[in-house]
Amino acid sequence: MKKIILGLALMAATGVQAQTATSILGTWSFDKINEESLTTDEEKAAVPMLNSMFGSFEITLDKELYELNMMGQEESGAYTFANKVVTLRDGTKITFVNENSGLLAAGNASFYLKRGAYVKQDVVYKHLTKDSYDSIAVDEKLLTKKWKVEEVKAKADDEEAEMTAMLLQMMSFEFKEGGTFTLSIMGAGQPTTWSKGERKGEIITNMGEGQSGSFFLKQLSEKSMIAEMEETGALLYLVPAAE
Repeated sequence: MKKIILGLALMAATGVQAQTATSILGTWSFDKINEESLTTDEEKAAVPMLNSMFGSFEITLDKELYELNMMGQEESGAYTFANKVVTLRDGTKITFVNENSGLLAAGNASFYLKRGAYVKQDVVYKHLTKDSYDSIAVDEKLLTKKWKVEEVKAKADDEEAEMTAMLLQMMSFEFKEGGTFTLSIMGAGQPTTWSKGERKGEIITNMGEGQSGSFFLKQLSEKSMIAEMEETGALLYLVPAAE
């Protein structure tokens, strides 16, 4: 009798495990940032950037393998599943809250997943309402301050538009009198130099290690700036950064 009971218990446990594992199969996509995982004011202020960074995340789980896609970058491999947690080959863990929600840990932050494929949304631009702007002369007095990127409009033919927008939204630019320039990414940067180019509205920035970049001013006032990056053709809308 004990053997029969034990056998039934093992069968039941196996059945529950199989059912749970089966329930996670399919395609999952980004839902929202888990704001409870953000502890500092800087992290909380970065929520819009994090939404942009992870917004296109999608993962499909079959019985043994997964396929992951984010911003056009693909990854696949085997995963393990135990105690409602999927572990990907790089150690990333997804904890499934229920059959329609999961929580993925990403560094110091985490975000929720929902069942279903990623659906690309048309971007509504608040400031960059045109695809092109005429260049204007560089007004050094208006330019010399610290600016942060608030909106990015990548070129229509940019195959990595989401990646371009995400990277640029992490940046801030500081221009000082005397030609000092600092490009910061998420607050970290090193001073270099900037100068006016020969073309109308052109600003040449020294990126360090012998590299330089150019962009063109399209609009400039005390409260905002529009610039176009020469390398990518992306348009930036910038506002003064709080000190």
